[in-house]
Amino acid sequence: MEDTCELLGLEGIEVYPHKIPGSFDTPVGGVITRALEVIPRTLERVFPLLAPGGKAVFMKGPHCDEEIEEAGVLLKGAYELEKDVSYSLPGTPHKRRLIVFNRLDQGFPSADMVAPAGKSPAGSPQKGGYPSVCGQIKEIVSPNNPKFKAFMKLLKTRGIRKQGRAFLSGGRQVREVLDSFPGKCRGIVFSDPGTIPEAAGPLRLPCYRLHPDLFRQLDIHDTGKALLQIMVAPFDAWKDDGTVSGCTLIIPFQDPRNVGAVIRSAAAFGVSRVVVLKEAAHPFHPASLRAAGSTIFRTKLLKGPSLQELEVNGVPLITLSPEGDDLASFRFPETFCLAPGLEGPGLPDRLKKAVCLSIPMAPGVESLNAATATGIALYAWKSRA
Repeated sequence: MEDTCELLGLEGIEVYPHKIPGSFDTPVGGVITRALEVIPRTLERVFPLLAPGGKAVFMKGPHCDEEIEEAGVLLKGAYELEKDVSYSLPGTPHKRRLIVFNRLDQGFPSADMVAPAGKSPAGSPQKGGYPSVCGQIKEIVSPNNPKFKAFMKLLKTRGIRKQGRAFLSGGRQVREVLDSFPGKCRGIVFSDPGTIPEAAGPLRLPCYRLHPDLFRQLDIHDTGKALLQIMVAPFDAWKDDGTVSGCTLIIPFQDPRNVGAVIRSAAAFGVSRVVVLKEAAHPFHPASLRAAGSTIFRTKLLKGPSLQELEVNGVPLITLSPEGDDLASFRFPETFCLAPGLEGPGLPDRLKKAVCLSIPMAPGVESLNAATATGIALYAWKSRA
């Protein structure tokens, strides 16, 4: 920068090549920032440096209306919005916004107006404040941030297994897990603080506030609500020893939505254990969690073999197939394993030697959705227990 000033013949310029401390003797007339953090946080940070009338200039993407609105509420009296200019980068389709705030000649709002962890401005969590569930707040605005990259890997089974974490979505489901299973909670990821639910107790979880564009990449179900990061513990191996009474449900489903739906049914009807076979989708896959919700922690999950290697000798094995006997007249034993077939292929031939049940259907309908059929069978078992 010094070389540039010399080449341009600029005089009266001093380059300060250091980090700025909390206080700075020289009044600053303007601050220019690009993709550093959300607008309200930067305005808070640079307020002590800017002289009255100084400008805070933000080079933003096109979707920053929420940040501008939030700054107007939280920092009213300290700043005023001077310019909001939309433009495109020359020669490209990329759209940008130039946002300019003017620093007013007034004191800064009280400390709790800019929402430190655990506090809400004016008693409301809707604009920038954080409920008591929140601990330290970290902001992520770059897709190259290592933490964001780790979050993105949790959208795939491999990342879930490697990190031992998963994302639960949906306001009600997140609230249920926060209240009923606080020990399973590991963090909150959000864009709008107003979407973070209150919890029964002050958990002080790590919280990550993402730029809206980044958050949308994680919020694959488009809920708009805060995501809860939960712990995924390794599953114990299933043992066919007949020591656990009731129903042991064996699931081979490869569609994560079916896995989640059947786990919810298993919890609803009091299944003793759920054995997840090798070919089954991971129960903590985002699509599975979306269907299972908090019931993922209300059911004992065990790791099983593949469907081709499955052997059940300790207790009776009951299977589901369109070719089986009518479910309506069957009397379930006190302890048994229930094994529905794979979506499409059904059951291996050697397992068809077990007791096989079917659900009567109207003519012309070949089969039911696997999770739906399993839920009906579980209801029939529970209603006759």
